[in-house]
Amino acid sequence: MTDLRALTDAFAELERRADAAVPVESRLRPSERPRSRLMPVAAGVAVLAGVAVAAAVLLPGRAAEPVAPAQAPTTTTTEAQAPAPLPASHEELSDRFRAVLAGSATFTVTDTGAAKTITAPDKSGGEPVVTDNGAAIVGTLTAGGVTGGFDLGMYRDAQAADVDWCASHEACAVTVLPDGSKLTMGEFHHGGATPEGVTYMALRVRPDGVVIDMHVSNAESPKGNSGLLGATPPLTRDQLREIISSDLW
Repeated sequence: MTDLRALTDAFAELERRADAAVPVESRLRPSERPRSRLMPVAAGVAVLAGVAVAAAVLLPGRAAEPVAPAQAPTTTTTEAQAPAPLPASHEELSDRFRAVLAGSATFTVTDTGAAKTITAPDKSGGEPVVTDNGAAIVGTLTAGGVTGGFDLGMYRDAQAADVDWCASHEACAVTVLPDGSKLTMGEFHHGGATPEGVTYMALRVRPDGVVIDMHVSNAESPKGNSGLLGATPPLTRDQLREIISSDLW
């Protein structure tokens, strides 16, 4: 009540000063008195609020209740994880493949290699320079008791995103993954000596130009011209898509 009484006394004092400041002729026209008194009273209230009230609300019969100051919203910035570089060897590629599979399938590597980058000689002549570009593995893969041939490669190709990979595959479709990668999924039937042979293909081109290219087949070789190992490939197209779309590459 002491704070409330002090506030009431302060208003009374402001009223008295406002009356003293208003010209006599203004007092004789009541209709104009609210406007002439509004600004000084409001100014006094503003000062009073800044000094005595601050962040408190006074209500009759109740103690002052603190008013929490407004807080600026907090934001959290998460940096996007940079994609892993090309594997330096077929052993490193095998390790990444094993991590991506996470026990859902096993594989045996029967051959290794790498894509090649050929650098033309300069004007002084000489031989072209051939260097390994990434790594590749070939072998057999088993999932759910079904075994088939597979090959997997990772390499860098700045033009890969512009290639129409569906031109040489059936049931082909192109989608864009959340990280901006371009994913092509397709299949082809071997024909010839193994008409029942079928190969599923998944090719992902990351925004950094790295290509992850995988084939899985019910034949010993995904490229055809080999004996059948099963009625169907060991992975479905959806499973192959999930593998190639992994962030663990």
